[in-house]
Amino acid sequence: AGSNLGVQICLECLKLLAEDCTDGDFNLKIPTARRTHVVTGLNEVSGQFLPLIFQALEHFALLDEATQSKHTMHGFLLAQNRTLRSMTEEEAVAYRSTDKQEGKLARLLADSLLTLEQFCTFMPANWITGGSPDFIPALLHLMRENREEINVVATRCLTIYVSRGKLDFKQWMDLLSRLPVAINEANAMFAARKEHR
Repeated sequence: AGSNLGVQICLECLKLLAEDCTDGDFNLKIPTARRTHVVTGLNEVSGQFLPLIFQALEHFALLDEATQSKHTMHGFLLAQNRTLRSMTEEEAVAYRSTDKQEGKLARLLADSLLTLEQFCTFMPANWITGGSPDFIPALLHLMRENREEINVVATRCLTIYVSRGKLDFKQWMDLLSRLPVAINEANAMFAARKEHR
């Protein structure tokens, strides 16, 4: 319920470490031995921070809940032929609180995904599907969320991961079978949101 600033700083640090220590553009800036040590260290502790990033992605449920609360408030006002400007002070406080929570959760998801995008690009492929947590179902699920371009970044993560060629046949077929369902669910959610506007 508090500020996500600390989380955002940690995510940004992880993102920079992943890029700076593996991207060829930085080879002249950081000695090879140092890069190797950092990547080795990150790999050894990945089991501690990857589940935390996965937990951040699970905030999608809370984001959806905040969005539904706003829709309910809009519906209540419409039923009484009222607008947002006609809200009582109590109603306005509740609305602003929900709106702020919705924005904060959307940014947390977006920041988490941007960090995950660097992991998909630069870090070992088994970080994404190498046991617990498996990020692929979460990425497919997040394709339905268009706030803060969450769906765009989730799709980029999947594209990058698949293009690295690290999927075995079973994983590839599993992803292909889930993709149409994820796309249909995303389209349905976008259509439902248009109706609420």
